[in-house]
Amino acid sequence: MLSYFNLHTHQTHSNQNQKEILNYPVDQAIPSSYYSVSLHPWTLTKVKIGLTADFISGNYMDTNFIAIGECGLDKLCDTSFDLQLNAFRLMIETSEKHEKPLIIHCVKAFDELISLKKEFQPKQPWIIHGFRGKPMQAHQLIQQGFCLSFGPKHNFETIKDVPLWAIFVETDDSICPIEEVYRLIASERNVSVDYLAENTRNNAIKNLNLTI
Repeated sequence: MLSYFNLHTHQTHSNQNQKEILNYPVDQAIPSSYYSVSLHPWTLTKVKIGLTADFISGNYMDTNFIAIGECGLDKLCDTSFDLQLNAFRLMIETSEKHEKPLIIHCVKAFDELISLKKEFQPKQPWIIHGFRGKPMQAHQLIQQGFCLSFGPKHNFETIKDVPLWAIFVETDDSICPIEEVYRLIASERNVSVDYLAENTRNNAIKNLNLTI
């Protein structure tokens, strides 16, 4: 039976044919499945930054705790950009300390994101979730070692051109089933769904240390 890997979702699915990473804000019950610890730029406060850092410090050995994020930078939200930068820098340092990949939210701040990657030279993978940028921007990011995750809404020309080793697939907060996202991307790439699913599973094994 075909298995799908969903890099980033905000809701738990009962589909037995998928493995998913649930976006987890620390003010809820700890999930019993794979999760990433979220520090979203939209809801940042100094208190939340502290709570998130404390949670990660106390739970990083949990085998279901796969990644840190979504976290990142967003120039279209009301949160102070200085606070966003401080929080993201902390998450970068925490990612490296506890060997957790980063799932990144980035809106209109890709220059700053690339500068931070050059500054920190991280060993952990950085994956930009929900990527909707154009091919030129995708190429620039891939050259800097980023992976890109695509949901139901994405740039058709970009998805045709990104190397498969750099691709992840996700539902984010969409109600669209993960199978439909895979079918859409496979069709745009002119490959079979099985082939795309196998590649994303391999990417998850390589970048997230998962056995799926």
